[in-house]
Amino acid sequence: MFIKKVKLILQSEDSECGQACLAMIFNYYGYGISLPELRKNHSAQTGGTKVSYLMETCTDHGFRAITYSLTIEELRKLTLPCILHWNFSHFVVLTKINKNSVEINDPALGCMRIDQDKLKQHFTGVAVEIKKSESFSPVKPK
Repeated sequence: MFIKKVKLILQSEDSECGQACLAMIFNYYGYGISLPELRKNHSAQTGGTKVSYLMETCTDHGFRAITYSLTIEELRKLTLPCILHWNFSHFVVLTKINKNSVEINDPALGCMRIDQDKLKQHFTGVAVEIKKSESFSPVKPK
């Protein structure tokens, strides 16, 4: 069985972690958009990205975003990949949940596997699940 990977996209500015996470998930679903292209159409917010910005940007590109406040145990119920709020000032993409660890794509640090204790230290309890909406239309990368 072929398991599709979420391609890592690194942020190039401090305030664009949310945009980088969106670009990773959009590309995963076949909506080819680069971070510079997303940045051009949806500039990063000063002071960091807000969840409302993520949701609005998803809608603009044919996706549906749902925000959840949940425990670590409840993460298993979400469709992956999804976005996690991290350290109260950052976003990462959750790509896989294992028995004792999770795998994330951190747009500032890269791909990593972290154990449950580290997850408890960094995850704020807010997650954004992103799915294709009825208006979704795939876009080939430029």
